[in-house]
Amino acid sequence: MEIKTELPHTYAYLKQFDAILRKRSGFVKYFDAEKDAFYSMYNISRETFAPFKVIWRTMGSSIDATVLEPADDGKVGKKTLIHKNTVISVSLDDKYEAHYLCAVLNSVVVNFVARSYSVKGGKSFGSANLLDFIAIPKYKPSNALHQRLTALSQQAHALAAQTSEFSENSEVSPRGHRSRD
Repeated sequence: MEIKTELPHTYAYLKQFDAILRKRSGFVKYFDAEKDAFYSMYNISRETFAPFKVIWRTMGSSIDATVLEPADDGKVGKKTLIHKNTVISVSLDDKYEAHYLCAVLNSVVVNFVARSYSVKGGKSFGSANLLDFIAIPKYKPSNALHQRLTALSQQAHALAAQTSEFSENSEVSPRGHRSRD
């Protein structure tokens, strides 16, 4: 898609930041300033725009996973959330599978495994290869245990959303830890 012709208002908005966008380290490293559009982005894929993502920080001393779901914004409507690059992300199309995975990742067993091979507080705590060390059964909607884990994760998220400590502007995860981003 040629953004300049197909989305002229978006292009006009971005054009205001042309010089700043060309100075981004990712742009300088991965793109040719003469050939590539100033708004080009590195490391973007279909997974970036998956409706549901299970994410957790790459720094810390425990896996505190949460589910990102599409957000309904009064100005722009329902949109898929895109996270910072300081988290590990598993992209999913199914809300229930996302909550199941989130519940499993927040378990004592997974946290034990993560602590067993990660440096506490290090930059790679709970890195993506954590998933290579744990055997998470494939989500089955008909499995009673999977249903229960999904429901518990959804309840935890709902509780976090209605508790003042976890307001929209709070940087506190659903498990009560302050964000370090």
